Amino acid sequence: MKWNDIVVEDAIPSIISKEIFDKVQASNSRRIKLKASRSDFYNLCGKLYCGKCNAHYVGSTATSRSGEKHYYYVCNNRRKHHTCDAPNLKREIVEEIVINKNAEILNQPNTISNWQIWLSRLIKI
Repeated sequence: MKWNDIVVEDAIPSIISKEIFDKVQASNSRRIKLKASRSDFYNLCGKLYCGKCNAHYVGSTATSRSGEKHYYYVCNNRRKHHTCDAPNLKREIVEEIVINKNAEILNQPNTISNWQIWLSRLIKI
């Protein structure tokens, strides 16, 4: 227990052993690192919605017989519950479409100035 830079070891009796506590902490640490690396790898997770059932698309990796990895976005209802027949989307194609569409929008005349006007109005509210 720590208070005002004073540390008192074993001030509160533990309900689990230190060994179990340390194992769980190590497991949680690994799980958090894995989750972060996956979400960084699939930039659009949580941002894509299925047009058939409105569920999120999530990242999925498949390995071919040759050992080559293929990356997809998959409807979560299709993956977990098998209740949707929406197709898997190749990650590189979807992300390229999103990047190109964003560039197209940003390159339109007056886009930046319109955003500046909108933001200035928002800040005044």
